[in-house]
Amino acid sequence: MRNVYFIRHGDIGLKDKRYIGMTDLPLSIEGREACRSFAEAFAKQRSCDGFLSIFSSPLIRAKETAKFLLKPFSLDGSSDVDGNEMVQIIPALSEINMGVMENVRMEEFQRDFPEEYEKRGQDIEHYKPEGGENFLEAERRFSAGLDEIVQSLKNKMQSDDVVIVSHSGVMRSFLCRLRGMPMDAMFTISFPYLHVEEVPFYEVESGILYDKYQVPENVVRHMRKVRDVAEEICSRVDPECRHYDRERIGRACLLHDLLRAERHHWEASADALEHEGMADIAGMVRMHHSSDIDEVGPLTEAEILFYADKCVQEDKVVFVDERFQASLKKCKTEEALRHHDALFHKTKCIARKIDAMCEC
Repeated sequence: MRNVYFIRHGDIGLKDKRYIGMTDLPLSIEGREACRSFAEAFAKQRSCDGFLSIFSSPLIRAKETAKFLLKPFSLDGSSDVDGNEMVQIIPALSEINMGVMENVRMEEFQRDFPEEYEKRGQDIEHYKPEGGENFLEAERRFSAGLDEIVQSLKNKMQSDDVVIVSHSGVMRSFLCRLRGMPMDAMFTISFPYLHVEEVPFYEVESGILYDKYQVPENVVRHMRKVRDVAEEICSRVDPECRHYDRERIGRACLLHDLLRAERHHWEASADALEHEGMADIAGMVRMHHSSDIDEVGPLTEAEILFYADKCVQEDKVVFVDERFQASLKKCKTEEALRHHDALFHKTKCIARKIDAMCEC
């Protein structure tokens, strides 16, 4: 499976806690040594996994880190970040712009501007220092940069793994979006120097679309839990991965409720995915609220998505009988009752197919 490696730059040698965003600091001597050792270990870990596409923030601490990462993969043992096309500089991968807070010691800011310090603590997502960005703006910029990368790789038909060398603030904020976490929880994500977050490429694509379509956090959490249930089903019915494309199923699960607030959201979500060039999963998404079922045919990928969705209420795994008993209360017309019963019948049929495959 193709992956994206989000890597924070190396140590910049700060002796005290400061707000460092766009301040362009180089790596410290210790940071360079750590980068050299880290790059060698990272290369050995990936020795059999093919080449990398490396993208970096334009800030010097990230570019220097990218240079170390590239060196073990260089045939002649040398690399030049600005001249070697293997490392591409993407301005949108820069750290959050802290404006007037740049390079200010944290304790000084708290002492001299207590009201501003309190405002920032109360709403980290939207607090915007003079001349800077808030984390919502920085995250959307970063996501747009990732979209630029994804589209460039699609156009070149590349299938390499991807390395993103960037900064803790913007990467934490994107991971919050990706995981359906509130932005004020970003500091619960540990991201020390040279930390690596490995994320499937298709999951990063999903996170970009969460930004584009402004998907609510609770809907993201639901879709991720559906993906987890679908993976468990695949492991049971196809342990050797011979019959089902788990990545395609995972993509469909992570995007099936992309436009859940829309009327007939399964149609709206499928139409949006077709517009995004994801026709291979749009059909699966379109069927996830359909009662159509081939009762004697083999278990399909669309049915795995359908069943996994019915096993999850918000972001909790539930018994399907309980789920349908709860949803029955929402049926106000005879037509709605008939559709509800048909969906329940389909769910039971799929459950029998899964059980039959597990018994084989």
